[in-house]
Amino acid sequence: EQLATVSGVGEKKLEAYGEAVLEVVGAA
Repeated sequence: EQLATVSGVGEKKLEAYGEAVLEVVGAA
């Protein structure tokens, strides 16, 4: 249960990071 929570948080962080990168690339 704890591992699933950590994985969920990691996935959200990766998703947010990916969106930020796409924004930077799109603006460049």
